Amino acid sequence: MNPITLSSRTRRFGTAAIVVALTLVLYGYRYTGFTDRASRQVATKATAWIETKQEADGGFEMADFAGFETPDAVLAIAEEAQTTRTWSTSEARRAVRNTREAGKSPLDYLDDFADAPDLNAGQAAKLIVLVTAPLGLRSRDFNPQGDAKARNLARTVNVALEDDGSYGAFNATLYAVLALSLLDQPIDPDTLTLIRAGQGSDGGWSYTGNAAEVDTAPDTTSLAIQALLAAGAAAAAAALLAG
Repeated sequence: MNPITLSSRTRRFGTAAIVVALTLVLYGYRYTGFTDRASRQVATKATAWIETKQEADGGFEMADFAGFETPDAVLAIAEEAQTTRTWSTSEARRAVRNTREAGKSPLDYLDDFADAPDLNAGQAAKLIVLVTAPLGLRSRDFNPQGDAKARNLARTVNVALEDDGSYGAFNATLYAVLALSLLDQPIDPDTLTLIRAGQGSDGGWSYTGNAAEVDTAPDTTSLAIQALLAAGAAAAAAALLAG
């Protein structure tokens, strides 16, 4: 099953990391830190709990869908490692590389995951947004293991653009917009039209991007807002405020 198209029960696991991604993407990876000691302690405990879920291959795939949860875990670990108000990619990389199970880090798992021939645009875009950008890794030559294989994540996203502006599943399209924004690449107007057309009457977006669905989701809605902001929409735009 495509890890970008999962049930609502499984999707809830990544909601917190999506909120973190919103802050990082919109503010250029400026780290504002926690405002009080209690919050920091809670976040530290949460990160420690995440680390207990690491598997022998270095990943965190509790839902058993390849590449779905590990990028979220990487971002959480990277943020917890920050010690200053300015985001440090070196601190982020070091913390993630030092998070190991059976000698393997999350980057070992993600390197192998990215080597798969069927890696799709949504998966590649998620790696750009949650892994390569915050860790300062190359998205056009993703190869943290330094082995014989490297993946051009940016190309995997770009070649997937369809005539209607989508990049496959709706969630994949949202991540694609965020990835392209981080790479300073243009975003197709049809893609933005498709995202705007998916907004439901309650202001939210459903996981499928079908405006007629009543089952709108906070994680998809937050991603849609991120995507539109990253593409240049005004923060005070009516659609974003409704979202």
